[in-house]
Amino acid sequence: MSTEQIKEKIAALLGTKFEKKVKTIAVLHCNGGSKVKDRFIYQGIEDCVSADLVLGGQKQCRWGCLGFATCVKVCPFGAIVMSKENLPLVDKNKCKACNKCVKACPKHLFSLVPIIHDVYVACSSHDSGKETKAACPVGCIACGICTKVKDSPFYLKESLSYIDYKNATHKAALDEARAKCPTKCILKRD
Repeated sequence: MSTEQIKEKIAALLGTKFEKKVKTIAVLHCNGGSKVKDRFIYQGIEDCVSADLVLGGQKQCRWGCLGFATCVKVCPFGAIVMSKENLPLVDKNKCKACNKCVKACPKHLFSLVPIIHDVYVACSSHDSGKETKAACPVGCIACGICTKVKDSPFYLKESLSYIDYKNATHKAALDEARAKCPTKCILKRD
């Protein structure tokens, strides 16, 4: 008898249904980092929450990562480190999907994505394409190219591209959309 069959029997004895869970990991929906200029020099507590309290942070993109590593500090598993581009990098092998980075980020840049999906949109800007492009060279400009590929799971909402992971069954569509994205904000996780 397999482990899953045993779990199903235990669930039946308890009067519940066994649901197989898919491992999820944290994903950062920003790729700006040091590519985005500062609007002003922030001289305060080096923490994203504190920096966000001052005019929404120092970055020209008001939706993007502030780079003060609050997520790194709250991760109990050491799964997040800062990159040379001043962006958090999540180690998929260490991430336990505890949700602490999701809750700690004042810009709401993290989400938990099933590990089986390695493509994601690395932008959170809801500004118009023109405004996004002026603030960030790698932001989503809501051009819609990703939504037009065959079997596309992408959709646009509030000037931003999203992936419907429940319908992301065609790897070729994800890869094609990533290749065609003019700002390269659709990334593939290592």
